[in-house]
Amino acid sequence: MGKYSLIKIVKFLYIPLILLGLFSFVWYSMFRAQSESFSNYVDNRVNNQIYNGRYMTNEDYLKRTTVYKNVFVCSSGYVKTYMDYKKIKTKTSKQYKYISKYMNSNEKGFLVDKDNYIGVALGSYFGEIGTKYLFTFENGTSVPVVKVEAKSDRHTINGCYQYMDKSVLEFVIDVDKASKYYGVGSNGYILNGSYGNVFKGKIKKIERVVEWKR
Repeated sequence: MGKYSLIKIVKFLYIPLILLGLFSFVWYSMFRAQSESFSNYVDNRVNNQIYNGRYMTNEDYLKRTTVYKNVFVCSSGYVKTYMDYKKIKTKTSKQYKYISKYMNSNEKGFLVDKDNYIGVALGSYFGEIGTKYLFTFENGTSVPVVKVEAKSDRHTINGCYQYMDKSVLEFVIDVDKASKYYGVGSNGYILNGSYGNVFKGKIKKIERVVEWKR
């Protein structure tokens, strides 16, 4: 093949090769963008299902995944009592250590952790200190709670509900803050002794929270 013939072939193919390169670049860019968009969509869909509709960024989702496991509702527990966290005084106890390390009181007097799980006392049916749950009431309201105090088996039926008032949930609160926020009822107790006026309805569903990081 002569020198000039080769030059003609190169000139003939020059423009098509450039166009082919541009087309390939544009196609790859669009494909990558669509793939990332679909990946974000899937992450958000999975995350919203796991968190019962609560939004979490993809970055946070990659750091932590939470799964809810259903727990048999051992009692409907309409009454929801409270206790002062200051009554927990044994510094060597799991309760005291957990509260000191993870919980802080908010303006309403609830003890909450960094993920806004509310501190409660639960019976032995609900496992160890630090176990987290999502309680859903018959009106559809869901409340995330963490067990920070243990009800004695002597005071509960099957480690589930208190035998006198039938309560399952007992909120562990800062009484001083709660009194200022909610006021004290005619019987001398905050909310007349039951947070059933705040978290209304019977317990419809209980889910245990399992967490891990990846």
